Amino acid sequence: LRYASAELKSDREIVVEAAKQNGRALQYASAGLVGDWVIWMAAVQQKGDALWQAPAELKGDREIVMEAVKQNGRALEFASAELKGDREIVIAAVAQDSFALNYTSSPSLKTGGLKSYLEGVMSTTFNVSKHTFIATILFAAKATPPPDEESGGEDKASSSSSSSSSSSSSGRSSSGR
Repeated sequence: LRYASAELKSDREIVVEAAKQNGRALQYASAGLVGDWVIWMAAVQQKGDALWQAPAELKGDREIVMEAVKQNGRALEFASAELKGDREIVIAAVAQDSFALNYTSSPSLKTGGLKSYLEGVMSTTFNVSKHTFIATILFAAKATPPPDEESGGEDKASSSSSSSSSSSSSGRSSSGR
């Protein structure tokens, strides 16, 4: 977009496609497209920190900021003060990059509230108790054994019968290895 003609820099479709390729391309768009919500959404989905150059009203748009921090948690730095204190947005930002916690405007999240904050992440993200979540993960890990590397994921019964019938003096099956 940098080297495009003034006509192309004013073409909404061209600018949207440019933003999908490089979120920072909007710095070269025509002034008439600066506040276009669709263009900014495309930009922050591609590069969250493109939020730094967005107009103030879009830095305060919850959907734009949420998409930006999902792509790059540190984009929280460029959000409006109000959204820097929005618990859900801060959770999304910190889930993407823990450093984003430095940009929150919420003192309770920044200083001393980390334990309750992380408990909020657990309940918001998984909507189950911590114990239920851990038990589910452990149960799933026990229930699904890793595939046998030698057999390439075959179950042991079929691989042992085929290897015993095709064993050579070296003790290896003739599987083409």
